[in-house]
Formats: sequence, structure tokens, C-alpha cells
Amino acid sequence: MGFRALILALCMVLTVVVTACGTDTSEVGDSPEPIPTPIPEPEPPPGSPGAPGSLNEPRANHTTTLMPDGTVLAVAGSRVDRELDSVESYDPQTGLWTLVSRLGAAREGHTATLLPDGRVVVAGGAFKVRALSSVEIYDPSSDSWTDAAPMNEARSEHTATLLPDGRILAAGGVDLLTATAGAEIYDPVSDTWSPAGNLSDARSEHTATLLSDGRVVVAGGVRGPYTLSSVDEYDPATGAWSSAPSMTTARSEHTATLLADGRLLIIGGQDKGAAHDSTEILDPLAMSWTPGANMNRLRAGHQATILEDGRVLITGGGSVSPDSLVEIYDPALDEWSRTARMLTPRIDHRASLLPDGTVLAVGGRASLVSPLAFTELYIPGAGSWSPTALVRDPRWGQVALSLADGSPMIIGGLNNDGWSLKSAEYYDAESRRWSFAGEMQYGRWGHAAAKLPDGRVVVVGGADSLGKFHASAEILNVEERTWNTLSDMSSARVRHTLTALDDGSAIVVGGWDGVKTLAGVDILDAAADRWSPASPMSEARWGHTATLLTDRRILVGGGVGIEDRSLSSAEIYDPTTGRWTSAGTMSEARDGHTATLLTDGRVLVIGGVGENGESLASAEIFDPETGLWASTESMDRPRSKHTATLLRDGRVMVVGGATDGTTPLASVEQFDPGNNHWTSGGTIKEARWGHSTVLLADGQALVVGGYGFATLRSAEIYKPAGGGWHSGDSLARGDFQATGLRGRTG
Repeated sequence: MGFRALILALCMVLTVVVTACGTDTSEVGDSPEPIPTPIPEPEPPPGSPGAPGSLNEPRANHTTTLMPDGTVLAVAGSRVDRELDSVESYDPQTGLWTLVSRLGAAREGHTATLLPDGRVVVAGGAFKVRALSSVEIYDPSSDSWTDAAPMNEARSEHTATLLPDGRILAAGGVDLLTATAGAEIYDPVSDTWSPAGNLSDARSEHTATLLSDGRVVVAGGVRGPYTLSSVDEYDPATGAWSSAPSMTTARSEHTATLLADGRLLIIGGQDKGAAHDSTEILDPLAMSWTPGANMNRLRAGHQATILEDGRVLITGGGSVSPDSLVEIYDPALDEWSRTARMLTPRIDHRASLLPDGTVLAVGGRASLVSPLAFTELYIPGAGSWSPTALVRDPRWGQVALSLADGSPMIIGGLNNDGWSLKSAEYYDAESRRWSFAGEMQYGRWGHAAAKLPDGRVVVVGGADSLGKFHASAEILNVEERTWNTLSDMSSARVRHTLTALDDGSAIVVGGWDGVKTLAGVDILDAAADRWSPASPMSEARWGHTATLLTDRRILVGGGVGIEDRSLSSAEIYDPTTGRWTSAGTMSEARDGHTATLLTDGRVLVIGGVGENGESLASAEIFDPETGLWASTESMDRPRSKHTATLLRDGRVMVVGGATDGTTPLASVEQFDPGNNHWTSGGTIKEARWGHSTVLLADGQALVVGGYGFATLRSAEIYKPAGGGWHSGDSLARGDFQATGLRGRTG
């Protein structure tokens, strides 16, 4: 008996002893199987490229600046009790925030302007209510701040606009409750500020936008108790201000976005505390305003980010309280559409378009008081995740499949107490409800199941919580929701595979019988309730995969062999001849992996556990036409006990899994066979391994159950259309140890 097999056997014996010692009842029923046990929490995984980590310090009323190297610089801002001098840098390649050199003076309500040479000018702001005139410049090459010449006027909640000649125009702002109409220009070459005239109205909380022709349009804002609709225009060529036609609606805390066609889009804002849903558009040639379509929400204090395709993404803000609803404006159609909600509502946050087309939302407030460290990433093409109904029995290690009508079904597995389950449940996508589908005769884990051509479901093998391995088989009459027993297989086994063929037969391959690894193959004739032996594999294995190819042959790959080591070998069974032939060798030995039949007939093998017990990030493709294996691009995160689902568009979606055998992942990755490239699919809400994923009839995907901090009841639905929000804070925080084969209990 191999070492890992011995460990599993001993663990199962121990659980029987523990169960017997812990109860004085004569009827044990389903009893605990070895399950993951929480151990002290380490620091959580801080983030990844598709799931950003949190700021080191929560903040609102800060600034974020996209740097030339693609990083994002978050500067100062405020917490509940104080202004901040801390500065952080976000690296989209890692998803991590790093503290960098602090400002010389804490501040909020300041501006941060990127100079052509890559330095950042931070000007003004407020500290303990009073506005500041001080200016500091950050040099990323040396990670250092230097004092620059102060502004002539202290100001907060002002604007700072980089002019085409590299100078900065600062306009408006407030000190205490007094707004200013003053403007001044900073020359970074001479480090001097020069007066630049006055706006027609003193104002703060306004917008200032550089037009395509170099003019600057300042719109709205507040002056004392008055919200403004007035608009001023600055011409750098003449150095003069002039009044422009007023907006149709007075507003402050709005956004102003320069569209691809040169028009200026004004969105939302508020007047005397009442938020707007209205928009208006400035034609800079005619200098005239026209109304745009209204948003679906009233909002002020939001962010507007122009996407790569020219549409405008609106995040956060709110009316009475912060909002999580996200909307997209299409300027070509003058229409609004909704996309996935943010993971948390926020106001007074910042949103930056990253070089890869994603949008990073940083900080802000989820309530009217407390600032956020939580960071989330909008991925336009990654789809979105949303919760759905909880399963009736929490479970992990279950088997899942689709019924003839497309309904997902989950069968058996283990509950949170380690009891093997007899129950099966099916999901109604229309009502979004789970219902029981009767009970099997035995609780099972490590079992296998398959749907026959006539729609019935066969379950074979597995073990109960007392460590009894089953040779038994049961069949579900789906319409009646009743289970009936079938004849036993030739030997009891767990971690085998079951593959249904189009002639109504089903083939069981390999597994472990509690003592030894099996090479044996049994074929079930369900109509006759008869098992027949078939030629054994050339190599005994358990924890392998079996994939039905388009020509009815079955590809078996990887698993754990008789020497208790992961296998790289693969072989093919031909049911027509009853013979096994070699299918070559994978580039890496693996078990606990997945194998997915692609639309072109090739098979994609992903992840798993390698020879040394480490989770793998590698993937490879088997071509049945040539009989050859080819390595492809690796995933971003190594994982085992994950799921891999073929989506309607031909991509393969990998969800969750474990990084080191038991630490759960929330990240999702998607493989495109057309270019052999992985992209982020965002994150599920609850990290999990040992779960199931089933493709629904409408092309969405259902993820259910699994193990995170505990056995999960939760289920989540993936909608492939549109974008979604993702964060590293979705990861379950904790580490786990599991009794079993190097964590191979799933």
C-alpha cells in the first residue's frame, strides 16, 4: 500500500474510532469522514492581477493618478478622525498596493496632476478645516517628495488642469466656507505660480475639462449656499476667461467627461442636497448645451470613466446614501445600460482606467462616515458573478451533472460535520430554487455519477463516513425522483471515473479500494442491470480524469499510481474493440486536475497536484488526431480541486480550487483555445474548492457548494455577457489542513 493511500486508510479508521467514542448511541448512521480543520489564520492573499488587494490605509477624498508605467498612485485623503499623509502605489501586474514615501503635509480635497516628465504635482487641499497653499512634487524614479513654490492662494476642492504647454491651471476652491474665484498657473520649469485672472463666479466642487482645442471649460460648483449653473471658459492662448452659456441645471459634485467626438458630457451632481439623474452635453464648436438621457439613479459624488470603446462607466455616488449600481452611457445611442453592481457601495472614491482597459475603483465611503480600503476592478469582458439560492444541504466533494431538461443536479458529498450525504438536489433556474431529488440508499463521497442517454442518472461506488467502501450502484428515475439499487460492481472503490456511452452502457475505470490502487474496468448495462469486466488499464490509478472523445473512445489521464505518486501517463480505451492503447505522456505528472473536451475535439488538461505535492498552474492539450500532447500557457494561479467548464463561446472557465492542497481560491481564469491565452474571469464571492460548476441551458454557469472556511451552502451564477467587478478581498481568509492524501480529499 502506498504512503498516501495508507494515510487515507488510517484517517478513515481514526474517524470511525472518534465517532464511536464520541457517541453513546447504538445507531451511528452517517459519521464523519476526514474533513479540513481550520488552523490559525495567516495573512490573507493580498490580491492578484484580476482581483486587487486592499489599500494599506482606508481613505476618501484622496486622489489617484495613472502613472506612465501603468501603476496607480493614491495620495493622502482622510479617515474618520484625521487627514492622511500616506501615499500608496498600485501595481496592476500583481494586484498589490505598496506604501511609498509620505507627503510632507497631510491633506484632503487636494489635486494631483501628472506632468509630462512623469512627476506628480500635489497642490492645496485642507488640513483640520483650513485650506492649504502648499505644493509638493512626487518623483517616482526616486520615490521622493520635494516642496514646490506655494500657490498664491490657499484652496481646497479646486481643480487643476494640465495645459497643452505643460503648465497647470488651478481654478476656484474654498477656504473654510469662503469660495474663491481666483485662478493661477504653475510653471514646473521655473517653479513659479502666476495669477491667471478670475472666474465669473467664486466656486468649489466644480469641474474643469481640457477641450480638444486646448480651451478649459469650468462648470457648476457651489458658492456658499448657492449651487451654480454658470460656465466659464479659459483660453491659454490669450490667458483670458470668458463666460460661456450656462448649463440647464445647477449642479455640484457632478462629473464632466470629454467624449471621443470632442463633446463634453456632464452627469448628475446635486443642488442643495438633492441629487440629479440628469445629463447634458456641450457642443464646444457651437458652445451650446443639449440634454442627454437620464441615468437610472440619482447620484452625486460619483466617478465617470471613459472606456476604451468610448462609452462612459458611472460608479458609486448616491443620493441619500452611497450606491453600488453601475451604469454605462453610450454616446452614439444616447442610452444608458446597467452592468454588474460594485461589490460595495461607495461615494467620494476614485476610478482609474488602466492600460489593459479595466477600471480600478479605490477607496471612498460605503456609509456617510467610514472610509474604505477595499479596492475592486471592473473587467469589461469578464462577465459578472451574482449569488443565487442556497442549497438545502451544505456539501463539498459532491458530483454534479445536468439532467435531460438542463437542470443542474448535485449528488452526495460531505456536510460540515463530515457526514457523508445520501441526498441529491436539483436547481430550477426559472424559480432559482433548490429541491431534493430523493435519497440514495447510502451516503457517498469519492463516488462517480453519469447521465444515461435515456435521462436516468447512475451513481456508483464511493465511501460512507464510517470508512466503508461501496461496490454498490444506484439509479435515479428523474421524473419520479426515486432511487433504485443496481447490481454491485466487481469491487468497491473511490476516486474512480464513470463514463456513459451512447449505447446506454457506462464504464467504470480505476479507483482505490481502501487497500490498493485499481486498474480494473467494469461496464454497466443499465437496461439489463448487469456488470461485465473489461480489459484493465496498463497502469492502475485513482484521482484521474476520463474524457469521452468525439469518436466514442475514452481518454484517461494522470491520477495517483501504485507507488503513491502522481502519474503523467495517459491511455485510451476503445469500447468497440475493448482495448487500451497508450496516449503518450503529459508534460507533468498530475492528479486532482481537470480535463475538458474542447469544441474542436481536443482535450484541455488543467492544474492538479504534481509529483511533489504542489498545486500546478500548468495546462496542456491532447490532440486525438495526432496522439500528441502540447503545453500551453499556464494559469496565473496554481490550483487543484478546481472546476473547468466549457462555455458556449468555446472558452474554458476555471473556478476556485486550492493553492496548496487546502487553501481556497476565489479567483476565476478563462482559457481561449483560439490563442492559447488565459485571461481573468474575476472572482467569486466565496473562495472554495471541492465544489461543482454546471453550465446552464441559457449559457450561464452555476457554481455550488465546496469548502472554504467551512462547508458551503452558497451558490453563485456567472453571466458571461458584459463586465463584472472583482476584488482580492473576496478570498476566504485562512489556511487549512486536511487529513488524507496530500489534501486530496476533494
